[in-house]
Amino acid sequence: MSVPIVKVPGTTGLGLMNFTWKPTPTKFEDAFKIMLQAIEQGATFWNAGEFYGMNSSELNLELLQAFFAKYPETRSKVVISVKGGLKQMIPDSSRENLIKSVDNIIRFFPGNYIDLFEPARLDGKVPIEEVVSTLAELVKAGKIRGISLSEVNAETLRRAAKVHQISAVEVEFSLVTRNPLENGLLKTAFENNVTVVAYSPLGRGFLSGHLKSLADLPENDIRRHMDRFNTEEYFNHNLKFLERLEPIAAKKGITLAQLALAWVRYFSGKPGFPQVIPIPSVSTSVERLIENVTDVGLTEAEFKEVQEVVDSFEIKGGRANAMMETFMDM
Repeated sequence: MSVPIVKVPGTTGLGLMNFTWKPTPTKFEDAFKIMLQAIEQGATFWNAGEFYGMNSSELNLELLQAFFAKYPETRSKVVISVKGGLKQMIPDSSRENLIKSVDNIIRFFPGNYIDLFEPARLDGKVPIEEVVSTLAELVKAGKIRGISLSEVNAETLRRAAKVHQISAVEVEFSLVTRNPLENGLLKTAFENNVTVVAYSPLGRGFLSGHLKSLADLPENDIRRHMDRFNTEEYFNHNLKFLERLEPIAAKKGITLAQLALAWVRYFSGKPGFPQVIPIPSVSTSVERLIENVTDVGLTEAEFKEVQEVVDSFEIKGGRANAMMETFMDM
């Protein structure tokens, strides 16, 4: 296919959601420090959302707009994928809504274009061929440089790639969410030269090891609506998984988070596997960013040791909840 691919740079990206999609957003100046450090560390693939805000739905876009206004020289240094295509937080894959979403997003960016547009979820009503055809028109118009998809299954990705080159596909992938390894998504991405962007590579913070009990989650934390975080039974069971991984991380002299991210990166570019880039979110700490982007790497022996734990432990609880999972893996 002659259509160029928007290359996803680096080995680790940065998810921007946690800056703004919370009751008390990160102050812009504090976020800017982390964003600048991300560029310095080579984490130059960023993932944003048209709706990543609680009190102000477009706050994530406003953050980027303010950042590029203050640091205009940085725009050419990053590749940004922006999720959109929702209507009142419900997927709407109609041609009209996708165009409206892109037109709204690009007004926040220098040059009125973005690198990648990504329908946050598909609505299950509009065929993927029609969705991609609409986005292909926006590529041709220069409003977006390329197309990314989110939470699609292998068959949907395969069908999409027949219409237009897909640059990236974003799916949840971590030590506690291994679906892309099991459902053929990684294989299909490899066959179609599509980068896999792994969101929630730290299991929504669980794999950092900082959550010792459900009491550590604020009452209004969005994770309390997810199956793995709303019952003591599931949470305490899954803590035993971390207990088995901790000695492996300690032996290597790294944190649990670094071990978890190294496991995701291990697959990237291996024979039969596509480029895989995790996008952990950081909201307040430059130090945490540096920890996450430091590519410690796993030897084959270390990977095997981790994999033995993975293969022998069943994670309990769905990765979201019944309503949210309606629009996943479509």
